[in-house]
Amino acid sequence: MTEPTRVVITGGSNGIGRALVEHFARKGAQVTFTYHTDEASARHVQGTLTREGHAVTCEALNVTSSAQVQQFATALSDRHAALDALINNAGVSDNTPFSAYDRNHWQDSLNSNFFGAVELSHHLEAPLRRAQGSIINMSSIRGLTDHGRAGVMAYSAAKAALLNFTATLAKELAPHVRVNAIAPGFVDTRMLRASTPDRLEHFKQGALIKRLVTCEEIAQAAEFLFTCRAVTGQTLVVDGGYTLGN
Repeated sequence: MTEPTRVVITGGSNGIGRALVEHFARKGAQVTFTYHTDEASARHVQGTLTREGHAVTCEALNVTSSAQVQQFATALSDRHAALDALINNAGVSDNTPFSAYDRNHWQDSLNSNFFGAVELSHHLEAPLRRAQGSIINMSSIRGLTDHGRAGVMAYSAAKAALLNFTATLAKELAPHVRVNAIAPGFVDTRMLRASTPDRLEHFKQGALIKRLVTCEEIAQAAEFLFTCRAVTGQTLVVDGGYTLGN
């Protein structure tokens, strides 16, 4: 990144989000990232990068709260007339079978994994337009048409909605703002490492590369989507070939 860039990342305290924050900050971007509950990790990430000389700030944000999202976006727009990138990474996973269907549970999943990205993109459209910026939505291979999985229906539905939103928003905001999505496969995070050894081995062997995707590799994919200005309305699958073999 040869020019100063202003990047906003939601859900940046751990896992993929943390890798995104560290990657863009170390590439020279001015990064504002959010956290929901893990303030200690967020402050640690901010402190480490600040000591390295990078411009990083973090703020608490519950993306399921429309009021909080609007307040955050308004304050951010007041500080930055133009924004170069918004990475909608915040979200939650769940494992709830359809037999245990509960409307409130589904609404929670949609709020976390879909509507948060929709609302923040809406409120930050103006500063993104001014910079001819980019929106990157973090979806999942579970959002792909033929790769939903039993037991994660609400999550899969929300991530699928995010992919369709990405494509249609790219049409609406063109040519001023580019909009793309990443669909990660099984990524080497603390949460995934909590799986049973057999399950973890299944994830590895199911990928053509015979290993988990790293968080840094997802961050590299995000940098590509941010820097390649000819790409918009696309979903970049980063799964080590898992969806080809399963």
